[in-house]
Amino acid sequence: ILISSLATHREIPKLRQPPARAVTLGQTFRELAQTFANPSLLALIASGLISGLGGGMTSALSAYFNFHIWGLTPQATVWFVLGYFPATITGSILAPIAAKRMGKKRAMISLFAVSLCAMLIPLSLRMLNVMPPNGHPLLLPILVVDTFVAALLGISGYIIVSSMIADVVEDNAVRTGVRSEGLLFATNGLLPKITGAVGGFIGTLILTGVHFPDHAVPGTVDPAILRQMVLIYLPITAIFNGAAIAVLVFYKIDRASHERNQELLRQAEAGAATIELATEVGARPPGAI
Repeated sequence: ILISSLATHREIPKLRQPPARAVTLGQTFRELAQTFANPSLLALIASGLISGLGGGMTSALSAYFNFHIWGLTPQATVWFVLGYFPATITGSILAPIAAKRMGKKRAMISLFAVSLCAMLIPLSLRMLNVMPPNGHPLLLPILVVDTFVAALLGISGYIIVSSMIADVVEDNAVRTGVRSEGLLFATNGLLPKITGAVGGFIGTLILTGVHFPDHAVPGTVDPAILRQMVLIYLPITAIFNGAAIAVLVFYKIDRASHERNQELLRQAEAGAATIELATEVGARPPGAI
């Protein structure tokens, strides 16, 4: 947080300052309705909501997978956490490269799709009895590499999502004349957290449905229960995450429309600045400089 704050502090003077204006309650709700009527924004929100369900469910069940399916120790799972750090750094490098070469929409869909496949591969292979058995020296490295790849691609996709929301801000400004950066980014951050909690509840329903024993010690749970848990989890998480990727097809802002929006906003700001200057000059007393 400190590094990112210090690195971007010099950009503060360049930030756009919105003009002060009096807004009634009715006008506020009308502007909210106009903002959320943007089809590209609705696609991003729907994707975030659905992916939050899948992510919450996975978070709720990950410990059960690690300790009961893979037979890992708590010390071994530290490697998963350590894998996220290089994934974050590498993902921040990959995101702009992928967006530039493929376009934001195509890059995001591709990154999320491959990340989903990487996330599902280990459990799917275990159900097919292809993965190394628990305790095998290759098991943990395979899981760590798979976690790194899934996190790398997923983080890159989420970085592009933030950039796409910024594009929606400009698209909305052209459509409505109002910029809503704070509203859109707050919505994007809040709603997936809510659905993430709901996804966690779905994970507990899966555990209840398979009659997973309370306070179970790893290695003592009936393999049939573990297999049933995974076989329920895999299609549900594939549906949630697949649907989250599919709705992104309805995102309509491409590079050409984004550049057109930027040009229109520049023209509008230049026109507003000219009017403001003319008003200021006209208000001066004769002979004033």
